[in-house]
Amino acid sequence: MNLSSEDIQAVFRAMSAKLGEPISRIQKDWWLDPFIYSINFVTPTPLTASGTVTLNFIVQNDSAFAICKTTYIASNNANAAVANLQPFGSGGASSLVEVLATITDSGSGRALSDNPIPIDSLFGTGQFPRIWPIPKIVDPNSVISVTLTNLVATERHIRLAFTGYKVFGNVQNWAARHK
Repeated sequence: MNLSSEDIQAVFRAMSAKLGEPISRIQKDWWLDPFIYSINFVTPTPLTASGTVTLNFIVQNDSAFAICKTTYIASNNANAAVANLQPFGSGGASSLVEVLATITDSGSGRALSDNPIPIDSLFGTGQFPRIWPIPKIVDPNSVISVTLTNLVATERHIRLAFTGYKVFGNVQNWAARHK
C-alpha cells in the first residue's frame, strides 16, 4: 500500500487542524488503519465516448477517512492496455489521458476544484501515486463523488483508488469536536 510514518504524522496534523485539538490528544483518542476506497468507471457504468459520468464511494459511519494518495488506471472498453495511455505507455512518448475530473465531498459540501481539471492533476499511477500535500480528512458517513468527462470519442474504463487510513475512535463525538 506504500504508506509511511510520515503519512501517519501528516494525517494526525490534518486531524488536529480539522478537530481543533492538539496532536497529542488526537493520537490518544484516534487510531488509524490502512485502507483503500475505489471507484470503477467500468461496465455497467464506463466512461462513455465524449460522455460525463459521476460515481462515488461512501465513507462508512464507523470511521472517518484520510486520503493520502490517489491513483488511476485507464484502459479501453475491453479492459486492454492502450499503448499511448499512461501508465501503459513507453515513458516520454506517452500521452496523457484526455479526461477531466471533479471531486466533491458531501461531508464538507465542497468541490475540491473550481472547474473540472485533467485527471493527471488529481491521480497518479501505481508506480508514481499523486501524494496529497495535506491529507484530506473525510467525515464519517460522507460521500466522495467523482465526475469524469471524456474528451475523446472513445469509451474508456477508468479505475480510481483513494489510498489512506480509516480513522477509528469515538465517531459519535466527531461532530461535536469538528470545527
